[in-house]
Amino acid sequence: MRHHGRLCKKIVIDGTAADDILIWDGDSWEIGTISDLTAVLPDGTAAGQMLFWTGAEWVHTETSELIWDDTNKRMGVKNATPTSELDVTGTVTMTRLLAGGVNES
Repeated sequence: MRHHGRLCKKIVIDGTAADDILIWDGDSWEIGTISDLTAVLPDGTAAGQMLFWTGAEWVHTETSELIWDDTNKRMGVKNATPTSELDVTGTVTMTRLLAGGVNES
């Protein structure tokens, strides 16, 4: 099996079922399900919000800051309703931009 281009071995643990996941509780691995993960989500987390680790806890972005529209596969930056693959409301700073159909010389 490959994961991120690296060869990995599949690990089977006694007592796990097909849809089970392993959750680290700080001391040991526990068998759980995807629904168990909702218990660790910050209060008020909405569909499309992203989580980041502060070093002490998981915190979600505000929908007005950064959002993923999984239905349409779009990312919104300072835009809760992106209308293109990457929809940024505000100033973008970059060192280089290649536009479609333009050959770099």
